[in-house]
Amino acid sequence: MSEHPALMFSLAVLFIASTTFYLFTFILPRRPERQYRLSLICIQYAFIASFIGYVGFVLRFYDQLIWSVVLTNAFLIGTFYLVYMGLVYRHIGSLAVGYIALMVTHIVLFCALQTLLAKHSQSEMLRDLFSLVNLVLPVSLIVKLERSQGDHSLLGKNMIIAAVTLFWICLLLIYPMFIKFYRPDVNQNIYFVALGLFSLQSLFFAGVAYIQINELVGKLKADSYTDSLTGLKNRLFLNRIAESLFSAARRYRFGNCLMVAELDELKSLKKRCGNPTGDEAIKRVAECLVGLVRKEDILIRIDCEDFLVLLPNISASKAKMVAERMVAAVQQCSFSANQQAVPLSISIGLSAIQDGDDLQAAIKRAEQAKIQAQKLGISQIQLAETQPYTDMAEPIVAH
Repeated sequence: MSEHPALMFSLAVLFIASTTFYLFTFILPRRPERQYRLSLICIQYAFIASFIGYVGFVLRFYDQLIWSVVLTNAFLIGTFYLVYMGLVYRHIGSLAVGYIALMVTHIVLFCALQTLLAKHSQSEMLRDLFSLVNLVLPVSLIVKLERSQGDHSLLGKNMIIAAVTLFWICLLLIYPMFIKFYRPDVNQNIYFVALGLFSLQSLFFAGVAYIQINELVGKLKADSYTDSLTGLKNRLFLNRIAESLFSAARRYRFGNCLMVAELDELKSLKKRCGNPTGDEAIKRVAECLVGLVRKEDILIRIDCEDFLVLLPNISASKAKMVAERMVAAVQQCSFSANQQAVPLSISIGLSAIQDGDDLQAAIKRAEQAKIQAQKLGISQIQLAETQPYTDMAEPIVAH
């Protein structure tokens, strides 16, 4: 093979590039879910498939036309389908076996027809144009899938779309000149082709890497703002959004209310039934409260047994009605553990956020009101800096 040094050079460059990208994919940050592992596996083998496709094309210059046609077409179209499968696993989570069977059938029939054309000495231009037409399907599937996703990795998505589309466009432009470009005696053209393929592989890998890193950063940020037991937002998230919420209230002069709800007698429950039962009680209360807040309300777990609810653009009287519904609903969320009934109830301190308030001052008033409510018994509501509601002397029950 020493008579074709340019071909061997291009093979060496693309082998190093494909192997490097394959190995680098192992060190990309990845989520533990199975769908993300399958996604990266498909992307890894797409790099290998693209190199094997190029090896197949080179074989035509060593009197191996049939093998060249089979390998080139099978692994070229297989590369695009592997990319598509990787993106489907990432965005959707699964891929039906029927779709995989259709892809394999497409590859087999496509290769069989190309081999038939090669054996009967049909025009190479005809085979190449037929390849381009068949590549339209996986390329269009990739572009359509990426454009339909609304995640935040816009730059990474655009890199992937650009790499796939540019690869197809390059084939469209080069195919009519393939015979000239890949003649072994036209060495300088092969260098340019190898460099072009390497650049497109690099662009594609950069897109995948950007998406993975951006997704990990987003997940870490989301996790830092999320309570692991209940899935609610935590105090760190509250601190982040509080200033913008308060400044909007001052600017547009709409009222905000804040309530702190505590699960009654949680310590006694944990001592009696164990920590797992206590955790289950907290989760039940969280699920109950989630179903009662408005879309614009912010529900946060701020302590072991404490929940905070920010209610924008609401009066104190309407906030009181929300609190009453919460107290009544939690009473209906009681459950059984270890063959023991576990009654649930909450006490709520309610505070109207005043002009000039900061977050800590509003929370402190609501917590003081909650302490006053608990002195009255369970399932009580107290408005900050006021006397208890007269209709709250007895526990609230659902109607």
